[in-house]
Amino acid sequence: MKWQILLLLLFFGQIHVTAQDECLSGNCENGYGKLKCECGYIFEGQFKDGEKVSGKMIKENLVYEGDFKNDMAHGKGKITFADSSWYRGDFAFSQPDGVGEYHLASGDVYKGEMKAGNFHGEGVRTNAKQSEYYRGKFVEDEFVSGVHFLQNQLYEAGSFRDKELHGYGIRQNLADSTTQIGVFKRGKFKDGQEFEFLLIDKAGLNKSLD
Repeated sequence: MKWQILLLLLFFGQIHVTAQDECLSGNCENGYGKLKCECGYIFEGQFKDGEKVSGKMIKENLVYEGDFKNDMAHGKGKITFADSSWYRGDFAFSQPDGVGEYHLASGDVYKGEMKAGNFHGEGVRTNAKQSEYYRGKFVEDEFVSGVHFLQNQLYEAGSFRDKELHGYGIRQNLADSTTQIGVFKRGKFKDGQEFEFLLIDKAGLNKSLD
């Protein structure tokens, strides 16, 4: 989501109140008001000492609604992008930071920890059909360790690189009921043990998506 974070920073980078800004209605100093910025955005919400406290800001196809501090998204809020993707949760200095959920235009959903606008920390990313997920640790948007599950097809747990097992892990092929435990490299099994049965019950794994 790096390109969207860039848009977000550009969006908030232009919102400082200037003498050319127009208060369309209400009290844009201390109270509830509606403000039009020379740079094109419109803000409606609470003001204190001329600073935005909370409210809704719109510029073209970007919409942010939530808390503000020093003219930046800071606290709890929701940002909606032009492609209909959106993020709701914690913000720090105009970037998603803390805990929240991000709904991608593809239909994928990420819920978990964020840092500086990236999936970073513990979280789960689920596909649009709710049939596949990655659950565990993310570093700068990349899934690095935890569990990957594809309904009725595949269960994997361990270390990952580019969404493939890389390092020590376990893979269960749910289609042919086989299990591999050992060392993987770029998704390929290199060394370890193979079994002609499943170590984890298939029904229980599929139920985990409910």
